[in-house]
Amino acid sequence: MLELYRQLTLPEGEEETLDAAHVARRRLRNTILRLLAAPGDAAAAEFVFKQFTSSKCMTDKYAALLALADMQQPQREKAFQMFFEDAAGDPLLIDKYFRAQAASDLPDQVERVLSLQQHDAFTFKNPNRLRSLFTAFVYNRPHFHRKDAKGYQVVADAVLKVDSFNPQAAARLAGAFLPWQRYDKHRQQQMKEQLIRIRDTPGLSPDTLEIVQRALKPAEEAETKKD
Repeated sequence: MLELYRQLTLPEGEEETLDAAHVARRRLRNTILRLLAAPGDAAAAEFVFKQFTSSKCMTDKYAALLALADMQQPQREKAFQMFFEDAAGDPLLIDKYFRAQAASDLPDQVERVLSLQQHDAFTFKNPNRLRSLFTAFVYNRPHFHRKDAKGYQVVADAVLKVDSFNPQAAARLAGAFLPWQRYDKHRQQQMKEQLIRIRDTPGLSPDTLEIVQRALKPAEEAETKKD
């Protein structure tokens, strides 16, 4: 596998292009990179970090960042710091920075999302920045659905915070709780508790209330049948 990765690496001095063959080669090479990164040890981190620092295009650089994002190695933080500094305020790259962090698979992922909300470059009032952090986290299933319900609480808190000034964005984020019935009873109860907390908040916007009521309707109908 390592030999194939090397075969797919361009020789020194040759530039990446956007033609179909180069795109396909990069895609395969970065798939192999994720497999080589899987051990998550120091050697794997150093190998991936080398691609990060030597990449000739953003596709390869970001693929390496995503691979490092799941590692508890010093190269992870170094790469994120370098990526942020190199972004030089470019909003699209800053969004990628938050998205990669929110999608990480680390034991303290929920706490990291909480910490990222305090980052100087994060603001709840920027819809793209909001999505880059929270949509990526919602799709990070093991951590959004963490057994202690902290993932649900973080998202519900964000819904309530955003609802006061951007009800449409808050309603979209509240949609993360719509499929609560798909999960085990323990998580169903936890998600319902957050939905009820949102619903019962004074001054909730009609946009968010509509989503929450739609989510809770099956539970309310079930209770009515019992009576």
